[in-house]
Amino acid sequence: MRLPALKSSKRLHGRPWFWRLRRNVKRWVRHGFRPPAKPVKVFCVGWLKTATTSTGRALEVLGYRHLSYQLDLRERVKAGNLRGILAITRRYDSFDDRPWNDVRVIEQVIAAYPNAKFILTTREEQAWLNSFNRYFYFADEFTDAELLQQFRAHNADVRALLAERGCDWIELDVARDLDWPKLCTFLNLPIPDLPFPRVNTQQQHAATRG
Repeated sequence: MRLPALKSSKRLHGRPWFWRLRRNVKRWVRHGFRPPAKPVKVFCVGWLKTATTSTGRALEVLGYRHLSYQLDLRERVKAGNLRGILAITRRYDSFDDRPWNDVRVIEQVIAAYPNAKFILTTREEQAWLNSFNRYFYFADEFTDAELLQQFRAHNADVRALLAERGCDWIELDVARDLDWPKLCTFLNLPIPDLPFPRVNTQQQHAATRG
């Protein structure tokens, strides 16, 4: 039954906290009188064209509030401006692509969320290079050697940082590990009765380009 509106200004100001308390008590009862744990932040920090979008979509299926590639944030971080990054992370549970895979952002995230989990998606080098060259129009600006150097440097930097800080992280190879069992085991979640999402594949990209 809906309660009548309160007319006293003093009681009106107290109403929001009362309803928040009432809501939280209901949640605590469902969880055995213990406040439900906040979701652990999950960051997919693989380089471009290593199935970061597919992994992000999988996190959405698993129930995470997810945020993927953000062009404006990417440009700000690229210019060295990291202000406001952490404020945005408070609104979501999981993240993938840029700027979230930038090492400078990862360093901030580690400091802010010591219990965060990280997923480094990787790929066999030649397969990655072929995919990158087919997908990105700006690939011609770099030689294959330069592209591979960027790819290797990113993976090495991320591995070193996560290992040095003692983070909880996993490495998923696109060809071998991109499926529910390894991901769900890492996140301690049940395996969904759904196919693992495959997004931005070469076939989909070719179809889009017509």
